[in-house]
Amino acid sequence: MKKSQISIIIGMAASVMLSVQSLAGNWIQLGTNWAYTKDGITLADGWIQDSGKVYYVDPSYKLMVTGWRVIDNIPYFFGDDGALWIHPALYLSSAAVDTQGKMLYSSLANNISYNDLSGLYQMKTGVEASQCNGEKIDVAASAEEILSLVNEYRTENGKAPLKVNDTLSEVAKARAVELSNKYTHTRPDGSKCFTLYKAMGYNYTIAGENIACGHRSAEEVFNTWKNSDGHRKNMLGDFRDIGIGIYESNGVCYWCQSFGNRA
Repeated sequence: MKKSQISIIIGMAASVMLSVQSLAGNWIQLGTNWAYTKDGITLADGWIQDSGKVYYVDPSYKLMVTGWRVIDNIPYFFGDDGALWIHPALYLSSAAVDTQGKMLYSSLANNISYNDLSGLYQMKTGVEASQCNGEKIDVAASAEEILSLVNEYRTENGKAPLKVNDTLSEVAKARAVELSNKYTHTRPDGSKCFTLYKAMGYNYTIAGENIACGHRSAEEVFNTWKNSDGHRKNMLGDFRDIGIGIYESNGVCYWCQSFGNRA
């Protein structure tokens, strides 16, 4: 089955072993969905390895899954082609623009190696990961903790502390919700993430965004951003304002930092 290229880059996660079936079979298209047959008659389900990639076929419907799926209480992400990208789902990205919308920089973290044959994902960081819904996080307290950690880090590096801006807080909260539908700096409507700033009345001279998902605590996501060049650049950037958004969906937490200087 022809697979399209996916452009999602991974942050940090723990090692995990999957029990994968290696089958000599064929994919068959059923409307807009795909199923996997072992012998032309029987449909397979569960974890399947095919052509060096790993897929998951829903046992209830016998159809290949895409997007976020929580399987046995663990979140996984499958690309548009159905191929598994990461377990658990821990992604992060950063970007910054000026008032004309010119991209100042963009950064994607990539800390993963994958052994296709065994189905083992070996993460270089070794940081333990978990779902958000295993322990419900306190969103307000987590946002305050992130602010404290960021400003402490800025002080250590000779930077003035950031101030929470109410409008940017609403931007960040809205972006965290959007990330659960489309995890990228591009919004679900196809526009850039920074269009939300102006739509909510925050006209800026410079703006930045850090995003992440799957991290279980404020400290964990902060340390992940801190150890990534682009995210660190935003947190230590020449910004005055910040907004922090956190949103949980289907067992996955989405985190957003919105930075800016009001025009």
